[in-house]
Amino acid sequence: MFDLFRSRERSVRYLLGALLLLVAASMVITLVPGYGTGWASPRDPSILAEVGDHRITVQEVRKVIQREMKGNVPPEMASIYVPSVVQQLVALRATALEAERLGFRVTDAELADIVKGLFPQLWAGGTFAGKEAYAQVLASQNMTIPEFEEALRTQALQARLDILALEGVIVTPQEVEEAFRRQNEAVKLMTIGVTAGVARNRVKVTDEDLAAYFEQNKASFRVPEKRSYLIFPISEEEIGASVQVPEEQLRQMYQQQQDRFRTEERVRARHILIKTIDRPASELPALEKKAQDLLKQLRSGADFAELARKNSEDPGSAAKGGDLDWITRGQTVPEFEKVAFSLKPKEISDVVKTQYGFHIIQVLEHQPARVKPFEEVRAELAAEAKRAQVYERMQNISDQIRSALVRSRDEAEKIARANGIRPVLAENIGPGDPVQEIGVNEQFSAAVKDLPVNGVTPVVQVAPNKLVVAQVVAITPA
Repeated sequence: MFDLFRSRERSVRYLLGALLLLVAASMVITLVPGYGTGWASPRDPSILAEVGDHRITVQEVRKVIQREMKGNVPPEMASIYVPSVVQQLVALRATALEAERLGFRVTDAELADIVKGLFPQLWAGGTFAGKEAYAQVLASQNMTIPEFEEALRTQALQARLDILALEGVIVTPQEVEEAFRRQNEAVKLMTIGVTAGVARNRVKVTDEDLAAYFEQNKASFRVPEKRSYLIFPISEEEIGASVQVPEEQLRQMYQQQQDRFRTEERVRARHILIKTIDRPASELPALEKKAQDLLKQLRSGADFAELARKNSEDPGSAAKGGDLDWITRGQTVPEFEKVAFSLKPKEISDVVKTQYGFHIIQVLEHQPARVKPFEEVRAELAAEAKRAQVYERMQNISDQIRSALVRSRDEAEKIARANGIRPVLAENIGPGDPVQEIGVNEQFSAAVKDLPVNGVTPVVQVAPNKLVVAQVVAITPA
């Protein structure tokens, strides 16, 4: 297939490009149960689509919406937004499946490099901060480690398929030459400059000329339609000021989410490494002797950090006195892990041989697996619970204002005042003009575009933390 995509025959390239598009399209059509009639599978309502062995579920779509829109999709937009998310997920999985069929794979090492590029803070000082820190970073994006890494693999496979498709675009030397000539072709011009002042006194414009010019260019003088709106902005900041989460609710959340706050057993360790990688076997005895000599110095009271700075060949930790920070099981090679997790705090190991060389390990602290106490996570839970309550209250207030505004403007303003919301009058707004409290927003523009005077918009999300309801109060025709 690679040779075919590199073909210089345009007809072959076009045919293969079209074929690839048809494959992607057919996967979307044939792999989505109920396509064209509904989004849920009749066998399992939680399954929205199936691509190969992968099932796209309601929960997966809900998480995407939570990450991208903070979970705030107005009911009026759900029928448009949710299917769009499903289609995106289907397309992503379908192209990744095609990439796998062509033999592409993403190795664990490649995946680790991608993660390192996205979250360099997890490798501060050259050492991985650990799965706990990794999980905490992802939790802020409402993702688990397996979900995130699966998404990265899928995106990487899609990128490789994109590259394969682009490799089919061959530019011949003749095409390069033609483009160069077009861009660099030059001509010589002789010009004569004539200023407006030269002709001004010679030109006479009559009223008839002006009238004729106006008739011919009416469109240039057309003033667009202007609209005025009464806007009710419902923001997280205003609503959140009055929301308090009961202590009992926080403790209930804590009890229900204990697994989330469970931390793995970990040790804080430092080491001195004498590397054996790329060293001939004949040097191994001397290298081991060097490690044993360093161990004797440590047993005699030498400073571990100082010896590590002078002798360790681990570039990531030597400058820090050999400090590896916190390590959980599975982060290091088995030989190192076995010894590190068996040592008591302050205890120094014998010389340990691994694939990297000879190590001397000291454990500084050892923490068993535990569940973080409530007080330690209370602030995090309170922020989450408050955010959820604020969003729910924002939606409820928006719905109340909209329902009242359809009946009576006074009634809507009364509800707004009761909730600390101040309506804003935005006057003489033309197409593309920024609107007070909103700016330039496509969703708002679409919502008000065809409304008559006194028409009311649905609830419109104009920012991740702001909803608005608006009424058209005046229209000045174009």
